Amino acid sequence: MLEIDENSTTIVDVRDYNQSYKDVTQAAINIPVAYLNRYFHEIPGKQIHVVAANPLEKNISIRFLRKKGYAVKSYTITDCQCN
Repeated sequence: MLEIDENSTTIVDVRDYNQSYKDVTQAAINIPVAYLNRYFHEIPGKQIHVVAANPLEKNISIRFLRKKGYAVKSYTITDCQCN
């Protein structure tokens, strides 16, 4: 499991509310990818770790956040069917 320093990194959970409430990520700001454009200004200006359900959510949210000037340093995909 990836160790994240919560003092220097903000965890942003971009999964849909239906998924994120079942698998809670402690200390995370929950903003589903569909609402990022409306609520991105609520994310503190730190480094960001993205929690996404799948690679598509991860890619869309990271591209959006980087366009807005955020430093996305890492990510977690929760529904990965990886080997």
